[in-house]
Amino acid sequence: VCAKADRPESLLLCDDCDNAYHLDCLKPILLSVPEGDWYCPLCEHKRFADKLVEKFIQLIKDHEEL
Repeated sequence: VCAKADRPESLLLCDDCDNAYHLDCLKPILLSVPEGDWYCPLCEHKRFADKLVEKFIQLIKDHEEL
């Protein structure tokens, strides 16, 4: 987000695209490194949109079976 590589101790790497984000450059700010997988806002949005598309397709298939 800020395009700076300083403060490596507060950088998070997205588990999908490998982009780096400082904890305090995110909105909302993260106070600590989260446990488990972490996805940047762009990848998280894409994952959410993909899930919505999957559910929509399933709804269409379920409706066609009626």
